Amino acid sequence: PLNTFPEVSERNCESEMGTVFSQSPLFLDHPQRLSQIQELFPSNEVHLIDPEKKPLYHALCSLAANGNQILWEACLQTAEKHNFSRQVFQNLLLNSSKNFWNLEDPITGPLKRGDQDTIKAHQEALKATELSDLYNSLKDIFFKFNLENSISKNKLINGNPK
Repeated sequence: PLNTFPEVSERNCESEMGTVFSQSPLFLDHPQRLSQIQELFPSNEVHLIDPEKKPLYHALCSLAANGNQILWEACLQTAEKHNFSRQVFQNLLLNSSKNFWNLEDPITGPLKRGDQDTIKAHQEALKATELSDLYNSLKDIFFKFNLENSISKNKLINGNPK
């Protein structure tokens, strides 16, 4: 997890001491708080962030941290509803996550191949589920951001830009 500190006080930071945040990167929106935070959290990496960009930054962090989990749970629940093995999907999700960080080219499937017939079949199959709009949004994002060509170029592997 990441943490931002809109206010620096002993009381505010005490609640974070000894938690998972004690080793997490910290983000400050006011440079004058830097020395206080570094004193309270000496082992943490500390970054400054433009206060005007803080809501965008936080929204992106929320999507990155929770978006996959929400998607995964929705897929698992839908799979169970249709008597598909939860374990198969759990293994797929775990391996997919590992592949993202470990493979140069982790994206597979009809989007990657540009297989419009399969994409249309997926859209039709998902029409009766809550995942239909999400599938279409992810498809649109994939092509809008040209992810088929750039996804592996912009990620970090083992902490180093790849």
